[in-house]
Amino acid sequence: PISTGIEYVYQATEQVSLTCNFGITYNFFKTSNQKIDDEYTETDWSSSLGFKAGFGIIIKEKASISLDYLGLGEHDTIIKLYDSGSFVTEGEIVKTFNMLTLTIGWNF
Repeated sequence: PISTGIEYVYQATEQVSLTCNFGITYNFFKTSNQKIDDEYTETDWSSSLGFKAGFGIIIKEKASISLDYLGLGEHDTIIKLYDSGSFVTEGEIVKTFNMLTLTIGWNF
């Protein structure tokens, strides 16, 4: 996902800062094409808008840890089915994707 947003940093003590962030995301999704025996499925790209929210902690301006939730939105994907190289049918799949990330970092 491509994201943009705002982040707020609160210096709780001289050693520890707390962060929170909110933003929007633009997401791209593609399922790998699959081949099983003579059948072959092909999927198109899809994209959607979503959001992100998270919080974290920074220790001594060096170490950081954050937890972010990304609501990646609903994706409509077109799937085409081929059998022995000949087109058989086409269908649409609608899926909603979300992601939770844990990031641990060190600032140099």
